[in-house]
Amino acid sequence: MSAVVAVRGLWARRGETDVLRGVDLAVRRGEVVAILGPSGSGKTTFLRALNYLTPFSQGEVEIAGHPLRAGMSERVDAAALRAVRTRVGMVFQSFHLFPHLSVLGNVTEAPRRVLGLATVDAEARA
Repeated sequence: MSAVVAVRGLWARRGETDVLRGVDLAVRRGEVVAILGPSGSGKTTFLRALNYLTPFSQGEVEIAGHPLRAGMSERVDAAALRAVRTRVGMVFQSFHLFPHLSVLGNVTEAPRRVLGLATVDAEARA
């Protein structure tokens, strides 16, 4: 069975600091993965790199067969980024990303806006 999420040789910097140094990961359908570590260890940078919300300097991320590579241009590679971003969902430790919304509202916001799902369908998927 092939990986649904594959990360190969991922490097990312914040300022002058290498936060991610050659990270590799493979997640197969049905697997559950927890990313643990102390504050400042790169957990959020890694998760943001999976959507290319934080560009990375080396390596490759592949989500459901859609590759993202270091040095991509968000403007030029908009279709590739959209293909990946519509396949990935994130729920943050502090669920109140939008504090005026409920937990359910926060979880269903992206499927409604990005995928165009009706509220009832987004809630059923949540």
